[in-house]
Amino acid sequence: EARDAAKVHAARRATEAPLAAAARMRAALALAETLRPQVKKSVVSDVDAGKDQLRGAIHAAHRNVDINLPALPEDERAAPAAERAALASEAETLARREGAQSRSR
Repeated sequence: EARDAAKVHAARRATEAPLAAAARMRAALALAETLRPQVKKSVVSDVDAGKDQLRGAIHAAHRNVDINLPALPEDERAAPAAERAALASEAETLARREGAQSRSR
C-alpha cells in the first residue's frame, strides 16, 4: 500500500512538473509575441527562433505529461489532460499569429 501511494505521488509530480514548465514557456511565448512587433527587423528572426525553441520545449513537456497520465488514478486524469490540451491550443494559436505577421512584414 505504501509503495502504491509512492507510485501515485511520483506520477502526480511527473505530470505536474512538465505542465508547470509548459505554462511558463507558454507565458514566454506570449511575451515574445508581444515584443516581436517592437524589435528591429534585424532581430525579428531571433525572436522567431526563440519562439520555435519554446514551442518545441512545450511539445517535449507535453510528451512527458502524455507518458505519465496513465499512471495517475483514473479520476485524477481529466484536469491535467485538459490543462495540457489548453496549453497546446494556446501555443498553436501563437504560432499561427507569427505566420500571419511574417507574411505581412
